Order: sequence, then structure tokens, then C-alpha cells
Amino acid sequence: MKPLLTSWLSSLGVGAVTAIVGAACGVWIATLAVTWQPTPNRGSGSAYAVYYAGLLAAAAGGIIGLVVSRWLAQAGDVPMVRAALTATAIHVALLGVIGSVMRLMSDVPPTFEGEKLLLAVELSWPEAAAPPIPSGDAPPHMALAIAGASSVLDSRPGILFAEDARREGGRYIVPGVVEVWTERKARILSVNTGTLGTDVAEFEVPLPRRPGAAQRAWSEWLPVDGGSLQYRFRVVKRNEPARTQVVGPFTIGTLISQIDAGYSENAGMWLTVQAHFAVTHNGTAVRVSGPVHERDNFDGTTPPRDSIEAYDTIEAVAIVPGATPGLVVQVSAPRVSGYTYLLRSTGTGVQYAYLSHRDVGQPLAHAVTPPDTTATPMPSPRVEGLVDELLFRTPGLYVAASAVLDTRTLEVHRVPLVRLVSDLDKKAPLSLSPDEQRYVRITKSDTVPVLQEITIATGATRDVPLQFAASPTGDYVDVDAAWFDHYFAWEADAAGQRRVVPRPAAAAMPHRGKLTQRPDSRLYAIDGVKEGLHDALVAFLVTSLQGTRGKHIQEEGHRSTEVVIGTDTVTVSFSNDLLSVYAPSGANTLIIVKIARKFDEALATRRYDQYFGP
Repeated sequence: MKPLLTSWLSSLGVGAVTAIVGAACGVWIATLAVTWQPTPNRGSGSAYAVYYAGLLAAAAGGIIGLVVSRWLAQAGDVPMVRAALTATAIHVALLGVIGSVMRLMSDVPPTFEGEKLLLAVELSWPEAAAPPIPSGDAPPHMALAIAGASSVLDSRPGILFAEDARREGGRYIVPGVVEVWTERKARILSVNTGTLGTDVAEFEVPLPRRPGAAQRAWSEWLPVDGGSLQYRFRVVKRNEPARTQVVGPFTIGTLISQIDAGYSENAGMWLTVQAHFAVTHNGTAVRVSGPVHERDNFDGTTPPRDSIEAYDTIEAVAIVPGATPGLVVQVSAPRVSGYTYLLRSTGTGVQYAYLSHRDVGQPLAHAVTPPDTTATPMPSPRVEGLVDELLFRTPGLYVAASAVLDTRTLEVHRVPLVRLVSDLDKKAPLSLSPDEQRYVRITKSDTVPVLQEITIATGATRDVPLQFAASPTGDYVDVDAAWFDHYFAWEADAAGQRRVVPRPAAAAMPHRGKLTQRPDSRLYAIDGVKEGLHDALVAFLVTSLQGTRGKHIQEEGHRSTEVVIGTDTVTVSFSNDLLSVYAPSGANTLIIVKIARKFDEALATRRYDQYFGP
């Protein structure tokens, strides 16, 4: 006989079955919902959401199963299986409705041939009416939003490639690209030439909900609000180049998967691009390859040491300009951050010269010659992740983790590998010998900071003790070319070779503080000082910057004082021989830069030397 709904125990069984099915459906729908986002988040937050969605669906299923089974029991002898099927059908139908509503409300990126899309845009002004680009401190950018957007979550940032602007037929044309992040129509594109808060245009792009083959070609030039500005657009699959740059015989395609924007009161706005690159040489695809044995961190595992390995993905590109330009590229590699290679054209093909292993956070290269601090600084690349056109702009010697590249001749010299063991290892070289045969960097030898002199031609090294060459901040991470020139010199030895020697009569450099700048904060700190410098600095801010003393806190071994300077409020704090100056969280901290500059100038007069030392 079939089990009947004659007891609460049977009803609980129906509830259990409905709960199990509901939990499975809830987890499935929640998992799909994670993918119904422009940038799916598959981290721990999404895992918790899926877990709790399953629990909620199970709890609802149990209640529905129990209620439906007791209701059917009142109708007579109803088989338990029928009750379970009925309750399960009702619960699944409800979950289906919920899932459908979630799908309709989600911003699902449209696809073409299985690939997500980018919107390529070209903006065209009459040359006489074209705005300056960039027009301010922000990178030129766009944003694609849905109509009526009231939150930054309802838009996605894009890039204007000001460097690729061209003139055609009396018009100034600037290309750009932005993610197509939602199927919802009424997509509004705003254009900003680099002045935050001042968009030069905003218009709706007539893009179908799901773009197809017709949108793969450029549209006609379309007017913007009847003015002189025109635009055209097309969609690009994210596995295709969204930007193409020609460098001599090389063509570099940038394949963009994601664009993110960041902003802080201190650092302004910046864009970060997640991309990889497709490179061709005279029309032939470039696939970087090289012997395994030449790699710095060969660990004796597969592939064999005497094999040739080819790499599928180029993750970073920097242009080496010159009569015959080259490229420095980083290729992806399993278990490590990546390897860098120099690509040189032979005319008929490409020659690959291994540079070095590259750790996370390690630059592609440092200039061996320290930068001229009196010269106009190069513009900061406010867009990260694109082809680097600035790094090698000045011809000369550049050092990577285990190689020196001469960009004038495209020659590569092997030097000892620098691993990022300490912050000293991240520093650029401090000086280059006048004959360009050697350079010097600061490192550690048996935990003791030393200068390391490296001979470029042979890779030979020589340690030079620091002796009495103290860092003005108390931290050797902060030493620079001026510090080296003060305490050391390049002098010819018996063989006429320039070598590093200490300056025997060098006086101690004046103390100075350390300014730490991050996107969301700035801190000025002076280490190794006595408590009296706290009151001396507060008095300096009052007299030199017209500050006003505010709240004061004093405890054993710690004291802090607020100082109001104009519209800014800073805190001067002393604890454990460290004096620091900072502003409240979220405030504009440019005042900290001014304080650091002014008080460093005062420290240079040595009138505060009494507050340093034990």
C-alpha cells in the first residue's frame, strides 16, 4: 500500500523532501545570480551568499511541504508521494519566479559568439572647437551608465586614448573604449576630457539590448544634441584588440577584459586596466620563447633545463624607442609572477633576449642613472595596465631584476638577481659611474646595510661599508642620489677604473622627516627623536603657518596636540621616539605635504638637532 498522510510524521517527511529539493534549487539559482553580474565575484562573500540562499530555500521548502501536506490530509487519504510532488512543484515554481525576477533585475553583460563586449567609440570635433585633452589632472575618460542612474554602481568607467588622437578632414578625432556591462537599454555615455565634475558631453548610444553582427562595424557619424560634436561606435569582443599601436615593425594589440576607476581626495582619479597583449612583427604573430636554463629561478623541475619554452600570454609591454625600436614584454609563467624579454627586430624576424624574472610589485626596470630632481618630472601614467610609453623614454641604461639593458644599443648585460627580500631591494640604483662601467645600489649583507657596486660588463660585485654615512631620516630606505654624492665619490683606482670610495671629510647630513603618501592618506614622521620635539613642532606650526592649538592629550610616553591651520586640522603625535603629523580620515591631506616641506627646511638649519639622539 502507498503511504498515506495520516500523521504528522508523514507530513514532516514531505517537508524534509521539499526542503532538500528547495535547498538544491536555491543554491543553483544563487550560483547563477553570481554570474549575472558585469564582474562576477566568486570570492568568500559570494560563497556565503550562496550558502545562506540554500539555507533560506530549505527552510521555506520545509514550511511549504508541511503546510501543503496538512492541507491535502484534510481532503482524505492522499498518498505521501503525491503530497511531496505537489509541495515540491509549488516550491520550485516559486523559486523559478524569484530567479526570473532576479535575472531581469540583474545587469547581465551581453555577449557575442560567447564573448563579453566592449564599446569602441570615436569622438569628433571641428579642429577649431576641439577641447584640450587632457584638460585637467584626471585621465581623460568616459562612463557608460543606464538612464536614471543614481549610483556609481549603475555605471562603468572607460578610457579616452588621447595619445591616439588624429586629424582628418578638418576634424579632431579621439578614440576610446568602455565596457558594455548590461543588457538594459537606454545606455548613457558621458565624456570627460580630464576635469573631474565637468563632462563635455552626455548622450544615449543607440545600442541594441543584445548587440549582434551589425554592430561589429562602425556606425554612421551621429550628432550630439545638434552641436559640433559627433561620434560613432561599434562593439568589440573582449578577446579582440580594443586598441592597436604601431611601433616600427611591431603592432601591439591591447585586449581589455576590465576597466576600473579609483579616486581619493589625496591622489585624485586613476584608471586601472586588466589586459593582455597580442604582438605581431611585420604581420606575423609573435610568440615569445627561450631556453629554460637562462631563467633566473630555474628550480630543476619540469620543463627540462635544456628545453625551449614558448609562452602563450603577454601580460605587459613597454616600448623602447629608437631608430630601430624594441619592446620589453612580460610573459606569464606557471608558479611565478612572470619573465621579461627584450624583443628586437632583425628585419625578417624577431630576436628574443631574456631579461629577468619579475616579482609581484617589481617594476619592469629602473633607470640606472638617478632622475634629475631639478628637471620637469615626466607625467604620471594615470592609467595603469596599458602599453608603457614612458618608462624607457630617456635613452640610457636600465636595470631589471637580473639584467642591465642599454636602450641605445639594445644590448643586454647579465647582473646578479635582485630578489625582493627587503624594502631596500625595491630601490633604484643610487649612482652610475662617469664612464658608465659600474653602478651602485643599497642592499643588505648579513642584515647590515651596505652599498653594492656592480660591474655591468661582468656582473662582478663589491660591497662598500656605509661607515658613518647615516640616513637623514634614520631609515636607509630613504637614501637617494644626493645622499650618495654627499658621502661617497667615484674615483679612479690604480688600473684607472672608477670605483666607489667614501668621502673622509663628509659631515653628517641634516636630519629630515619622512613623508609617506598613499591614495587615501598622508603621514609625515620623524623617527629617533626626543619628546621635546613635539612641543617644538607645534610651536613651529603656530608661528610659521599661523596655526591655532586645539585639543591636547598627554599620557605617560605619549602626547598629541591638534593644530588648526586655516580650514585644515592636523594632529601632532609623539610616542616611542616617533613624532608624526597626520590629518583626520577622509580629509584633504595636502596640508601634510606643506608641513613636511616647511619643517624639513627648518631641520636643515640644524636648530632642532638637540632633539635627536638618545
